[in-house]
Amino acid sequence: MIKHKKGGALLYSLLIIFLIFMLAMAIINISQGQLNLNSSKRRFIQKVELTDLGINIGISYLTTLINSTPNIIPDTNRINGDSFGPNTTRTVNIGNYRIRTIIFDQDVVNFYNNNTNQLLQDLTNGGVNLISTRDNTTPLEGPPYLIISEVTTNTGSPLYKIAVTDLENFNRFAYFTNVELTPSGSEIWFLVSRDQLTGPVRTNSNIVKWAIPTDYYTNNSYIKPTFKGTFTFTGNKQYYTSTPPSSTGGIKLYYSGTTPDTEAKLSQIIEGGSSKFRGNADKINLTSSITSEDTVKKKVWPRYGNTNPPTSQTGIFLDVDNSGKIISGIYINDAADNNVYSIDLKGVNQGTTIYPAYTIQFDQTSSPITIYKKDTDNSRTLNITKGSASTIKYKVLDIPSNQVVNLKELIDNTSGYTSFSGANYTVNDPKAIVLEQTVGTEKRIVVVRLADSNKFFQNTIWVNDNIGNPLGSTNKTGGLSGEYVEPLSIIAKPVSSPSSSTGFYDIRIKGDLKPYALPIGNKPDPNSDKRVLGLYADRIFISRNATLNTTGTNKGIYIYSSIMALKAYKSGSTDVVDGYFTVEDYNIWSYSNNNILHVYGGIIQGYRGAVGTFSGSTPYTGFTKDYQYDNRFAFVAPPNFPTTGNYIILWSSFASKGNIY
Repeated sequence: MIKHKKGGALLYSLLIIFLIFMLAMAIINISQGQLNLNSSKRRFIQKVELTDLGINIGISYLTTLINSTPNIIPDTNRINGDSFGPNTTRTVNIGNYRIRTIIFDQDVVNFYNNNTNQLLQDLTNGGVNLISTRDNTTPLEGPPYLIISEVTTNTGSPLYKIAVTDLENFNRFAYFTNVELTPSGSEIWFLVSRDQLTGPVRTNSNIVKWAIPTDYYTNNSYIKPTFKGTFTFTGNKQYYTSTPPSSTGGIKLYYSGTTPDTEAKLSQIIEGGSSKFRGNADKINLTSSITSEDTVKKKVWPRYGNTNPPTSQTGIFLDVDNSGKIISGIYINDAADNNVYSIDLKGVNQGTTIYPAYTIQFDQTSSPITIYKKDTDNSRTLNITKGSASTIKYKVLDIPSNQVVNLKELIDNTSGYTSFSGANYTVNDPKAIVLEQTVGTEKRIVVVRLADSNKFFQNTIWVNDNIGNPLGSTNKTGGLSGEYVEPLSIIAKPVSSPSSSTGFYDIRIKGDLKPYALPIGNKPDPNSDKRVLGLYADRIFISRNATLNTTGTNKGIYIYSSIMALKAYKSGSTDVVDGYFTVEDYNIWSYSNNNILHVYGGIIQGYRGAVGTFSGSTPYTGFTKDYQYDNRFAFVAPPNFPTTGNYIILWSSFASKGNIY
């Protein structure tokens, strides 16, 4: 019996030893698994970090070229020659990791358009070589660029990070100035408690001025914060009640004792506090070959510099290549008096189709010419009514090739017209530029047919004149207003390079500027509405005779646009920067409740133009401001809008196939 008990105890002991052994083995296996898992996680994190390095190498390469002398925007040939093309074998080796950076120009970006899923699928299935087949090197093109960072090791699949980068457009700013002074050189202040700017604010000045009420931090009846976005300037983040040193700059305060010396106080001025307050920033070079207005002109008129647009003829011009393709935007010149009296934007609603239309009047007594864009669709028609005219005459032409075409000349030339007896003329041609003008009792219609595969002119109107009578004219009439159907830029700049002798080129705003059919006061849908407007001239201003909204709750004038009023050039080795946005007669135009200036977009200017005056806190003359940033401008730019010369990443993502550990 005792032997049996001893045998049972031995069996139990052996069983316990076995269980302890198995438990120990399990612990060892778990520990080893955790080590393997930790090692895998570490490799994954390292790969992710190294893909960022590859993207940064690409951005650094592009930045180095654009900051070189002369500035270089590389095309496919240059990228390949610098060993950043798809066949490059150049790598950066860090330990067991190999990093390769490949850059494609806008051909590839355009191919994938917004189909990022297809891009990721092609990259994971076919690698960089498949992406390279999407690159059409004729014509050679520049940004936006697709940068691919490829990280490989001896184990696991490659990990890719892809990024679309482009030159930053000025419209990304809600507010930008070169200097924080008035055009006459006087001080001008941000009125903390009354002003409010949403979106990024930036200035090339190293001295800015904040007028903060003495009870601002304790009185919640004030408008707070003043800046709802980043605030960037080129000076030190130091506060002064006298003028800061010009060598270091700083923030000048109007009232003593109002220094935002705590994070809580600063956050009442700048939303986000110190994280959104950026000092000692680099100045944006406004006279480089990248930021200059001549660069914009070359985009609108690609043969600019070799075959410039006409300056001695009056007309509405397009540049057409030898294959019959329009390669330019609309260029307008009035050789008689250096002013185009008015441009009106509109949409023509014909059933389910909204046709973009532009009405151009060269002088106050001439008959305006309307240009319609009728796009390809055989089921769509454009009907033009006789209106007050007694007869209709029309002619149909094909777009001439390999020449500068004057649309005004086509409609002025009385030969080739056919009489039409009806009250409404229907344009049935699938794709055409249609011109309409009433001359006396005669309605003239010219249909300029385009091949279905040919594009319309660029969505940019370049005027080699003022639009409306210039600022300070005795006759304060004419100008720009209306509704736009599509993305559009309107430019008033001279054909010749800017200088002191070219004077100012102005855009006079005579009424609302907004997307077609958008109720005033409403905001465009940020996800679906792609209609954006850019204005670019030396000076842009609200006309003294502008039409204001005076009924209902939405009073004043509404401008949905990024407004760039800037003239910058070199005089010898000196940078000269001028231009501003203002209200005409702001200091003598008596204020009323209708005088509200609504800008939904952004304002970029050389100096800070004034829009009104105050008596204490009460508006006295001119306008009060309602400036709101259009968040779409963070990613979408009006056509051919000026750039800052800095590259920014618009979008990025990761891609891999299989186990990347």
